[in-house]
Amino acid sequence: MYATLLRKDHVAGVLLGTAIGEALGVGLEGLSRRAMLRQWENSPLAYSYWPRSGSYGEHTRLMLVAAQALLNSHNELNPFQRALAWRLSWYPLSFPVGISAGMLWTCMKCRFRRLGVQTGAMDGGRTDAATRAVFFGIALHGAGHRLPNWMQSTTAVTHRSPHSIDACTFLATLMNTAATSRYRRVETGGDARQAGPMARAPLAPLSDPVAVLQQAAEGCTTAELRELVAEMQQGLQSRWSVARLARQLGYVDRVPNQILPVTALASYAFLRHSGDYRWAVERAIRLGGATAVLGAIAGGLAGGYLGGDAIPPELIRGLRGGPHGRRWLRDMADRFAHWPHGVDDLYLAPAQTSDPIMQIVRNMRQLPASGVQRCKRVLWNGTTRSRRRR
Repeated sequence: MYATLLRKDHVAGVLLGTAIGEALGVGLEGLSRRAMLRQWENSPLAYSYWPRSGSYGEHTRLMLVAAQALLNSHNELNPFQRALAWRLSWYPLSFPVGISAGMLWTCMKCRFRRLGVQTGAMDGGRTDAATRAVFFGIALHGAGHRLPNWMQSTTAVTHRSPHSIDACTFLATLMNTAATSRYRRVETGGDARQAGPMARAPLAPLSDPVAVLQQAAEGCTTAELRELVAEMQQGLQSRWSVARLARQLGYVDRVPNQILPVTALASYAFLRHSGDYRWAVERAIRLGGATAVLGAIAGGLAGGYLGGDAIPPELIRGLRGGPHGRRWLRDMADRFAHWPHGVDDLYLAPAQTSDPIMQIVRNMRQLPASGVQRCKRVLWNGTTRSRRRR
């Protein structure tokens, strides 16, 4: 993925894929798998947050905060950590809907980072950094052995738990490995300048998902994640469905909002259905529970692997989130197409322009819609439980 056009397509894929995946799942957050099956049966999932349109939530917004900081990092680790902490310190002022208490406390501590305050939290269950890790797998493509070091150091800005650091490193390596596997060298007898240094592989599933999983898991340091990887490997070899793996892990009706099960099941949904963006995202969301982050991770992995052009156009058209809508995300991908060795802005690309006032307006508009969705979920789950008792 060295050519500029290829890089742009895959960066757009991971940005749009994450946003769309979360937008599909955020309206179903907390819904049980049984209730979801009763409401939608086998019909395709659609946006439910707004009529015929969807809006992403906290996981995509935090990924965009990290992307903006990366543009201003000179491609160096310490400047990125400072830029990320500075942006996070201002993030709560936009009144983000759905921000976790742990993330809010971390953002507040970032404001005092220069005074020596340690910002990262030891809460190992939070999933806030997962989508950031998937994006880094594409943005830092070609970093080689530097990628795990980047992930361990940057994840520690907000999450110091070994489980969080291990899961984020795994996700970034998985994304990087999957994207690399899509390309092959072109050997022709003609003019190499006409053929180009790299040729695009067809839109097809991973040829060997087990090998990709094994390579991504080489740096796993915690026993819990290694056990999950072993279950995923067995499932891929036996061609288990995503729902069967969830049952094997003990999550029959819903997946908790914890980093390890979310990482394992969203990654498995991508590996199992890597050739179809919608199918990978739907299989992850239909597990129930933490549907927003499951959809965001699976969507980011599938979009980053397939590229932005492979995402269904109707899903892209229905995505909302201004001032950071679909056009803004494509402009961000255009900036990263040249980063960090751009012709005009070597190593230092200007961050994408934003509108703080419109961000506040957007978040305030989402507040009543979030309340309506919560009431719907309580009603759907309650109806399902009452029918089970009968």
